[in-house]
Amino acid sequence: MRNLAYLQSELNKSKTTQLDQSLYQVINGILGLEAEDSSISELVADPLKFVLDPDTGLYLQNTDQSGPSEFPFRVGIDGKIYERYRTVALGDWQSYTPVWTSTGGPAPVMGASTLTGAYALAGNICEFYFRLVLGAGFAFGGGAQVISLPQTLVAPLLTFGGRATLAGVNYTPQFLNASTTTVIPFTNAAPNAIYTAAVPGAWAAADNLFGMGSYRI
Repeated sequence: MRNLAYLQSELNKSKTTQLDQSLYQVINGILGLEAEDSSISELVADPLKFVLDPDTGLYLQNTDQSGPSEFPFRVGIDGKIYERYRTVALGDWQSYTPVWTSTGGPAPVMGASTLTGAYALAGNICEFYFRLVLGAGFAFGGGAQVISLPQTLVAPLLTFGGRATLAGVNYTPQFLNASTTTVIPFTNAAPNAIYTAAVPGAWAAADNLFGMGSYRI
């Protein structure tokens, strides 16, 4: 296995690109090395190695893998960190399409409603939000209303908040885990009352439900 002395010699070889300079600062800080110039090709610790791509960044490569599993970690030329084989940077928001279902029949009807969401990952924590805006032709499902999560949950919700707005009146919803992939909103307007077509009031087009939270994945 090539050690830190090898890495230092690589760092000291030559200063070739602006990326080399930027990554040098990162590597030098992490490893506690001191060198005036920077250029790194690879640091091998079979089956892992560091590879510098001047166009994209510094990769930790797993040579035993291929596809998404080949690169567990990357410092991008954009200055962002990509971890755990992920293709979206640490903390960057990405969209997801929540699904609205219910625990009893009939099923909800979206009509002209919109349901959007996004999430961001950092380590094993998922931050997310969703927003349901009711449109013409909507109908609530039977039983409790259920909203899907962007990632599978492996522990209880760490935090959750939101707001329901009916005819300009705001209500603070709370949420229960329906499963490892869904949550059930209920209203504090009546203790532990699930949302229905009449709770916390008569829902109409343009009313909306917003939720956000974080949990362990």
